[in-house]
Amino acid sequence: MNQSRQKDNIDNGLRQKAWQKCWEMYYPAGDSDYTLLRFIPAKLKTWVGTESGFTVATEDMAMETQLLREQELFPSEKVLKNALDSIYPVYESFMETVTNADYRLTYEWNYYKDGKSWLCKVVNKKKTVFWLSVWDGYFQIGFFFIEKHLEGIAALDIAEKIKEDFCKAKPVGKLLPMIFKVSREEQLTDLLKVVAFKKALK
Repeated sequence: MNQSRQKDNIDNGLRQKAWQKCWEMYYPAGDSDYTLLRFIPAKLKTWVGTESGFTVATEDMAMETQLLREQELFPSEKVLKNALDSIYPVYESFMETVTNADYRLTYEWNYYKDGKSWLCKVVNKKKTVFWLSVWDGYFQIGFFFIEKHLEGIAALDIAEKIKEDFCKAKPVGKLLPMIFKVSREEQLTDLLKVVAFKKALK
């Protein structure tokens, strides 16, 4: 009962702060007769001025949430199953493949204070092949290439959309990122081709 009354007091206080006198024409009962709603925008549309006039720019505002933020909670199998939920079998299949006799990659989880999250570094001997992070609804694989690798990537037998997104990606210094957001088993075919390509680079 006390919690319900406290919530009502908070709601009433927020309504009173937002209330405008001119709203009485819409809400005759005053500031207790309306409700405040929270809207989360999906897109942001802005006007951008140029020398030749104005153009409309639209930006995707959808929020993506990175998981595994608690430093004291190591990404054990149990933690990963809980975080990835229905995606876990895809993750498990992928990690089993890249660590088998064909790929022979190894990995380690570390907590990085700059990004305040756990990341998995997957390596071939001492060379980093890719980074893995866990997000709400998918796990993300990040590769980094340099300009001399572009020709080889263009020749890969992978979906054109992957190559197009790679070309549009913003460079990180001299590094060119290729990002996979994985939530389905069928994505692994192209992903593993990139893993093999990156592993073979000298």
